[in-house]
Amino acid sequence: MDTNALKKTYVDAFYSQYKDELESGDVVTNAVNLAYKDAQRRMKNIDSKKRDNAKAGVIQVINEYFENKAPSDQEKYDGYHASICNAWCNAFEQNGRLAEQGNYGKAQKIVNMAFKYLYCYYSNRGEKTDFFKYCHYTLDSYTLRWLNGCKGEGKPGFLNGDFKWSSNLIPEKNLDGEYLCSQYDEIQEYARKCVDNIFGEGWSVFEAEFFIWENVIYYDFLKEMLKRRNNHLYEGLFNEDLLEKIKENYPSIERKRGLNDFVIERKSSEVNR
Repeated sequence: MDTNALKKTYVDAFYSQYKDELESGDVVTNAVNLAYKDAQRRMKNIDSKKRDNAKAGVIQVINEYFENKAPSDQEKYDGYHASICNAWCNAFEQNGRLAEQGNYGKAQKIVNMAFKYLYCYYSNRGEKTDFFKYCHYTLDSYTLRWLNGCKGEGKPGFLNGDFKWSSNLIPEKNLDGEYLCSQYDEIQEYARKCVDNIFGEGWSVFEAEFFIWENVIYYDFLKEMLKRRNNHLYEGLFNEDLLEKIKENYPSIERKRGLNDFVIERKSSEVNR
């Protein structure tokens, strides 16, 4: 399976779960609502009026993003991304203080997941794909676990198994009154390095995250497989050799019952040796 076909397999599998919800009404509104559901269990005691204002602000700025030209480089996209995150954060500011529900971890989860849903919608139609070229790597417990398994250079010192996306990403205001989060920026830079080193040419962090999120669930199985076969401890989650094994031997994953319960369909018994 070539790289583009592999990407499409994972995007289509993700999209199939949410296609009806995305296509029934305004797609940006639907994408933000779905993204909020992904983060909802971390939104304890949220004020419903502030929540609705925050979602409306995010929807507005995302619509403005698509009304402009697609960003020409990573820096330009990062600026747009920060503006959208600020639309969420600002709704929870009161008397110069930011409520927990408005921290950057929660903002990025909603913004990045909204873009993930929108990419599925537009790529399926062959539209607006240039707008997603520089999109970010969503931070959650699964994707952070993958990053912590990587052994690349430049890993942020604060990034470890105890780091929580929902509570540890606290933004600070710059001189222009915009909320920014240096830790978030460091993680994104490290994620790009890891994807470049492990996935190689042709993968963005945004595309790789579709693959990583699904496959990190059976990380321990794959790690043990390599340990037995190659008789050494594997230090990361994937390398080029393992990526080829997955493409050859694990082409499809059937979702069963719940998020963490998968049936892996293998084409070859080679991996059992």
